[in-house]
Amino acid sequence: MRRAHCGLKGLLIGIMVMTSSGCSDAIADAETKYEIVKKSGDKREICERSKKLVELYLANNMEEEYLKQKAASEEECTFTTEELLGI
Repeated sequence: MRRAHCGLKGLLIGIMVMTSSGCSDAIADAETKYEIVKKSGDKREICERSKKLVELYLANNMEEEYLKQKAASEEECTFTTEELLGI
């Protein structure tokens, strides 16, 4: 029984490591996509990607990144009337 407990503990640690690396992979993927979209100049898409990064940083307790991206997002998600109307 003791041996099974150690195996279960190792399995749980492995799952935790995989989960945490999955989060960092998701963040890295979102950051890459955000940088690509920024080059396109499409303000609406830039705003959407920026907001996704804000949410990912907050969900992963990355305070410094969250605050920096939130400020950037507020600027990137500010549209003129013409931009909103597609003029």
